[in-house]
Amino acid sequence: MDSNQIDNTCANNESTDKWQNDQDKYWMQQALNLAQKAEAIGEVPVGAILVQDNKIIGQGWNQPITLHDPTAHAEILAIRDAGKRIGNYRLPNTTLYCTLEPCPMCASAIINARIAQVVYGAIDPKGGACGSVFKLLPSDQRFNHYTISKGGVLADSCSLILQQFFQKRRNLEIDSKEKPTLQALLFDVDGTLVDNERDGHRVAFNQAFAEFDLDWYWSVELYGKLLQVTGGQERLQYFVDNWYPLVPEVIDLKSFITKLHNRKTAIYQKLLKQGHISLRPGISRLLEQARTEGLKLVIVTTTSLSNVESLLGLHLGPEAIKWFTVIAAGSQVSAKKPAPDIYQYALDQLKLPASTCMAFEDSAIGLQAARAAGITNVVITTTDYTNGQDFTGAKLVLNSLGDSTKPCRQIAGIIQVPEQIDLAVLHKLHSL
Repeated sequence: MDSNQIDNTCANNESTDKWQNDQDKYWMQQALNLAQKAEAIGEVPVGAILVQDNKIIGQGWNQPITLHDPTAHAEILAIRDAGKRIGNYRLPNTTLYCTLEPCPMCASAIINARIAQVVYGAIDPKGGACGSVFKLLPSDQRFNHYTISKGGVLADSCSLILQQFFQKRRNLEIDSKEKPTLQALLFDVDGTLVDNERDGHRVAFNQAFAEFDLDWYWSVELYGKLLQVTGGQERLQYFVDNWYPLVPEVIDLKSFITKLHNRKTAIYQKLLKQGHISLRPGISRLLEQARTEGLKLVIVTTTSLSNVESLLGLHLGPEAIKWFTVIAAGSQVSAKKPAPDIYQYALDQLKLPASTCMAFEDSAIGLQAARAAGITNVVITTTDYTNGQDFTGAKLVLNSLGDSTKPCRQIAGIIQVPEQIDLAVLHKLHSL
């Protein structure tokens, strides 16, 4: 080989190396974007993607808390995703990009999946399996498959997101030492204490329409749209104003709506007595714990006082109404949620600062109302109607409070929670 050939070969190698480095940085940035998704739900921010033929075939981000799965590391989820997409448990000729050096568990899965190469960003000095602590990658020649590895790609960015995450946690712990203690639990009713909108209130409205010889019918889908307005009479008026149904000739429409709503309320209470509506998982347990500890209990709802009294009496006994220091309900305020008025009324009656309270809601509207009143500790338990709403600002988002037969599923939150929410969890949450 003459000198010109050597020079050309060196130039080609340098060009190839630069292209490879640029490619690695590009794919690592995609993994970093996924790490941000993990951080957004309170998980340690680690992301991973699996690339084959210059295409992403699998992706994942840390979700062990969210999925209640200790194996749900970003790398494992990316491998599972790729296997499902291509229909094979072997993933040859692929490269796994992960923002943090894989642990021994993930390294073993990488080898078993026959992944060709691992590229990682930050080293893990406490549990890395690519040489920092253990040396599973590059894989031992005694394995049936050999996986190569290299680290340091966008290492600064990958390290920074982790450092900032854990610094925020430490700052929260420091701040919590100066925070007031939890003294009151404030509960919304419809959707929160009971999941009663679709098969309770909606059914009662339709039965009332039939009794009044109205050709109105609220389907499950339509009712979901109407729920953006809180308060039964307000919801009826909103329906009349926006769906233009055939309205009977009455002198006073407002009085007619009031009469119609009163009949709907009576029907709803009958449905309650027939046992069609039950408390959501974990509610009864949490109320009992709060009473035992001496926390104040409060109802904060736009439903009628009679509905509240019927619900509590049927499910918790005739004395249950006395458990609650304040019942803010129905027409005690004119502006409904998301206006903060009902919460402000409750706080005034309690004579407690908002910082000592925790609110329980099922919707974005309720969350907005609580936070607008200064209550920053809000727990959301979603329903079929509120799944997917924007719960930015909530401390914890769950599908329920959970019980022994129906454990809760964590959707988002600033702490990891068990399958059943108790006061110990709430005290910890309130302190952060």
